[in-house]
Amino acid sequence: MANKQKGESDLRVGGKVYTLRYSTNALCVLEDAFDDTVQNIAKRFENTSNGVRMSDVRMFFHAALTDNHPDIDLAAAGLIISDAGIDVAMASASEAFQLAFAPSVAGAETPKGKRKTLG
Repeated sequence: MANKQKGESDLRVGGKVYTLRYSTNALCVLEDAFDDTVQNIAKRFENTSNGVRMSDVRMFFHAALTDNHPDIDLAAAGLIISDAGIDVAMASASEAFQLAFAPSVAGAETPKGKRKTLG
């Protein structure tokens, strides 16, 4: 089950549950694949009025699977998207992407070693 505080989003497809997450490593996978910054990649997917390449959609989705499903390659990620439907798959990936940049969780350590609190 997805842990929203860890930035996870679940996608249920054909009786299976895939947990998507854009960890630091997953974000690095995106930057390397697109040869661009995370901010620019986000802009590319925010404004799809000019269209978006399906290979980019598949890469964006696949990166979110890398932490929890390292055995899933790009081709398998594409099949999951096809089975779920592009809109459903991208909604789950977009949720995980947004959660990756959510405010820090209460109790997280700050660089000075003090606990960070919400409120």
